[in-house]
Amino acid sequence: ASTYSIAGVWGSGFIRLNEGLPQAGEINAEEISTGQGMRNYIYRASGTHADLSFGLSLVYGVAHIYVATDGPASPTHATWTSNTLASASERLDIRHTDANFCAACDYHIAIVPAAPHAQPVAYTLSAASAETMTVLEDGTPMASVAVAADAYEYFKFFVSNELVDLQIILTAFRGNPDLYVSTTTPKPNATSFEYTSQDL
Repeated sequence: ASTYSIAGVWGSGFIRLNEGLPQAGEINAEEISTGQGMRNYIYRASGTHADLSFGLSLVYGVAHIYVATDGPASPTHATWTSNTLASASERLDIRHTDANFCAACDYHIAIVPAAPHAQPVAYTLSAASAETMTVLEDGTPMASVAVAADAYEYFKFFVSNELVDLQIILTAFRGNPDLYVSTTTPKPNATSFEYTSQDL
């Protein structure tokens, strides 16, 4: 069985980032040395007034997220920039109460290797609103998520083979989060679940 996403891009076009579907990417040394060391994405907000979040899980290298709604984003043109998390990945949250939040706009996203000595990077980028579930890819960790007490963050994981063992690994960097899993309840919680995590 295979789990993947695929995108075709020619030239320096924008890659469409779909809500809840992680997108793998890479910026190599040649692109950096020729001044093309930036990957551009575009995300269309769902039209609701739900908070947005962009997560950048780094496989190797260091990079940042830059976002703008008034044209292509870059380190010199961005309304929002990401924060480095304890895991060295990046996360950017845009609250619906932010003065620059736009409910029905295109959000332009740039992934840029960290200056001043940019190195190649490989990563997975995801976007989600507060009303969306993020799709987990087989073997690909997602960026750390900060969840308030008594709140939930939801994910989907597709398993196409019924005869395999499944592990869902939650790594806590701060606090003591719990994991609830269900194959029947779309949004499991502390009182409605089939499986739950155990502290190691």
